[in-house]
Amino acid sequence: MLRVLVFLVAVAFCGLTQIELVDSHEESGEWHCDADPGIRIQAEFKPGIITLDGHVDDWKDIDGSEFSLLPALDPDADKEYNSGKMTLKVVHDGKEAFFMLQVNGNYAYTKGENNKCPSIALMFQIGENATYHRMGGCKETPDKCTNKTCHGHEVDIMHFSIGNAIPGRLYGANPVDKREGNGGDRFGHLVDVYAWNPHCRYLDGLGPSGNDTSAQNDWQGAWWHSSLIDHSGFVEEDSPYASNSQKGTYYFEFSRPLRTMDRIQQDAQFTIGKSSKVSAAFWYPEDDKPWHGSAHYSISCDWISMDFTPGSSNLPNVEQRSPWDAATAFSLLFSVVAFCVSIFIGHRVSSAGKLIKKFEVFIVEVQWQGSNLKLYCNRARRRRDRVESVLLPLYLSKRSKLHMEDALSAVEHDNASGDSRDTKKVDIPRYAVIRTSKGSITVEIYKEGSSPEVVEKFVDSCLKGRFKGMVFNRVIKNFVIQGGDDDSTGTTEDWTSKGKHYSQLDTSLKHEAFMLGTSKTKHDGGRFDLLITTAPIPDLNEKVNVFGRVIKGEDVVQEIEEVDTDEHYRPKAPIAIIEVETCLVMHKHSTASIRPFSVAANPCSKDPQPSGLGPIFL
Repeated sequence: MLRVLVFLVAVAFCGLTQIELVDSHEESGEWHCDADPGIRIQAEFKPGIITLDGHVDDWKDIDGSEFSLLPALDPDADKEYNSGKMTLKVVHDGKEAFFMLQVNGNYAYTKGENNKCPSIALMFQIGENATYHRMGGCKETPDKCTNKTCHGHEVDIMHFSIGNAIPGRLYGANPVDKREGNGGDRFGHLVDVYAWNPHCRYLDGLGPSGNDTSAQNDWQGAWWHSSLIDHSGFVEEDSPYASNSQKGTYYFEFSRPLRTMDRIQQDAQFTIGKSSKVSAAFWYPEDDKPWHGSAHYSISCDWISMDFTPGSSNLPNVEQRSPWDAATAFSLLFSVVAFCVSIFIGHRVSSAGKLIKKFEVFIVEVQWQGSNLKLYCNRARRRRDRVESVLLPLYLSKRSKLHMEDALSAVEHDNASGDSRDTKKVDIPRYAVIRTSKGSITVEIYKEGSSPEVVEKFVDSCLKGRFKGMVFNRVIKNFVIQGGDDDSTGTTEDWTSKGKHYSQLDTSLKHEAFMLGTSKTKHDGGRFDLLITTAPIPDLNEKVNVFGRVIKGEDVVQEIEEVDTDEHYRPKAPIAIIEVETCLVMHKHSTASIRPFSVAANPCSKDPQPSGLGPIFL
C-alpha cells in the first residue's frame, strides 16, 4: 500500500493527476490551426514481423509518414523543432496495433528526472466532440470535471518518459499495476491516461470519484537511441548508457490491443476497416534545460486520420492441371480391361453349367398398428457359391415355407374379420403415441392396474380409429388438458368450480403431473375422453381412471396448456388429435424388451427401421 501511495505522489509530480489550472495552456491570442485534412496514416495488416525491443530493423519495409514538429500551443513554422522531423509508422496483426516513432535528437539522459530526458505521447479521440487542441476541449474547471459534465470530450493518451526506463526493455502493462486497477507503471513511466482538458486528466481507473479498479494499463513499449552500443542488454547500473550530447536518433516502439475491456470510456477502440483520430507529441530538454508539460512539439495542430486496413488473402496459386493426366488415363484403361475380363469369365462359367440358383429371402417386419399385420417381402438374388456361408443358417426350408403360408392365411383371416376382432385376445400394448396438431405425446400404458377394462376400451378405441379428429375441448392451465368429442361442461370444469387448494392436500404417485386417464363419467355411444394432468391433483381418483403416464412429449403438453381459452376453458383455436397409435415396444434406447414379432417400423420410434432390430427370417 505504501508503494502505491508513493507511486501516486510521483504521478502527481509528473502532472498526470494535476487539477490546478496550467497557465501555459491558456493562449494569449486567438487560436489558429492550418492542418491539412487530407493527411492520412495507413495501418497495414502485417502479422508476425514486429518485436517490441526498441530496435527498428523490423520496420524497414513499412511505409511511414513524416511530420514537422511545431510547438503545440503556437504552431508556427518559424519555431519548428530544429533537430529534424518525426516519422510515424503504424501496423496491426489483427489483434494488436503497433506504433513506431522516430525523431532525431542528441542523446540526453538523467536517471530519475523525466523532464531532463526525452518524452513522447500518443493521443486518440474517444468522444465525438473531443478536440486535439486543449486535450478534448471540455470547458469545465477541475472541480467540475466529471464524466457527465464533460461527456463527449474524452481523449485517450499514452505517455512515456524515459527517465526510469532501461533501453531495450519492455515497460507499461505489468501484473502488479493491473491488480491495482489503474493505468500506472511503477517500474518505468509508460502510463495509460484519459483526459477531458489539460487540467482534468487522470490515470485510467482514477478520477474525481476515486479508484474505479476496473481499468488497466493496456500499453507496452520500449525505447532506443542510435548512439547506444547494441549488446546482450543493458541493466540499471549501466546508466546513463551513453555520453550525453552524442548525435543520433531516438526510436520508440509501442503496442496495445485493437479492442480493450473498457467499460467507462477511457480507451480508444480500433476497428479493422475503419478510421481513428490520432496525433503525437514530443518533449525534449533543449540546451540541457528541463522541459515543462505544455512546452512540447506536435506533429499536427489537429487530429490526423488513421486507417486500419484489412488483410488480404495470401493463399498460394494452385496449378491448374488437366483432368486427363496419366493416372486418370491408366485408371480408365484398367476399368475397361477389368470389365471385359469379367464378362468373359461370366460367359465361361455359364457355359460350363454352373447355374446361379435363386434364393428367396423373406424379410418380415411386423408392425403393431391396431390388429393389422403387415408383411414386407424382399427378394434377393445372389450367387450361391458367394453367399452360401452367410445365408445358409437362414435359408428357407420347406418347413419354414409352410409356416409362412400359415402366417399369411392368419393375416388374411384377421383382415377379413375387421372390427369384429376381440381385443381382449391380443396382447395389451405397452405404449401409445398421441399425435396432435402441436406434436406427438408418447405415453406408457399401465397394463396391470385397478381398471383393466379401461385399458381394453382405450386400446379398442385406438384400433377402431375413434380418436381421429378428436379435439382438446378443455384446457385449464396448471391443472389438466382434456380431449373428447363431448362439448358439454364436465369433469374439468366441475373440479375448478370447487376452488380447492390442491397444495394443502395429500398426494400420491398417481397424483403427479403428466398422468393419462379418462373421466369416470359414462359416455354414450362408446365415447372415450382423454385427460392429461399438467400439475399434481390430490383428488384425482374421485373423477378419473388413471391408466398411464407421459414419458415423452411433456413440452407438447405444456404448449397445449398455454393456448388461449374462453370462459369455459375451451381453446379459441382448435387443437386436434390426428391419431393415436399403440405399440408393444419402444425404440432400441428404451428399457422395454423386444418381442419376437416387434415391428421395425415402430410407431413409438421416429426411425422407419431402427438400427439394432434387424430383419426377422422365417
